[in-house]
Amino acid sequence: MEQRMQQGKTITFASLFSEVSNVVIPIIQRDYAQGREEAWEVRDQFLHSISQALTAPVDGLPLDLDFIYGNLSTEERPTLSVLDGQQRLTTLFLLHWYLANKESKYADFSERFAYQGKSRFTYPTRTAATEFFHALVRADNSGLKFAENAPALREQITDSSWFYHSWLQDPTVSASLTMLNAIQSCFGKVPSELYA
Repeated sequence: MEQRMQQGKTITFASLFSEVSNVVIPIIQRDYAQGREEAWEVRDQFLHSISQALTAPVDGLPLDLDFIYGNLSTEERPTLSVLDGQQRLTTLFLLHWYLANKESKYADFSERFAYQGKSRFTYPTRTAATEFFHALVRADNSGLKFAENAPALREQITDSSWFYHSWLQDPTVSASLTMLNAIQSCFGKVPSELYA
């Protein structure tokens, strides 16, 4: 497995989790910046590019997100510790979460991205970020609304019984909520069946 990944194999975000058990953003990395309020231009441009790629004809060119670089452990449950690509991977994880919920595919999302009630995509930059990503994959999201005219996801999530308001002090959690609002704005009107 390590050899295949070293050869620069092109894979999707979802298929990455067939190659490794966990993807970890190590503590040495900065917080999630793509969701910061002031990063709106980068965020909107990236989401627009993803939306165009997902809604393009089947024979269209895939969206190349460049390489992801990290260390791969050789333990029983191999883990990719990401050194470059953290921002893109985090956005893709949040997009998968959003689309899975919007399209009633949450069972598939949970099966693919959770293991023993914890997220297989982990963000141990701070305890709050770690807890938030674990909560995203195991929380009951049945009360959240994903229709085009639904309230902003940030408000819905922070009003959920599983959300701890102390998490808002964490820049990664706050940025993730901002990104989820942007994803909702970009993909709320897009037809279903993008999760697959």
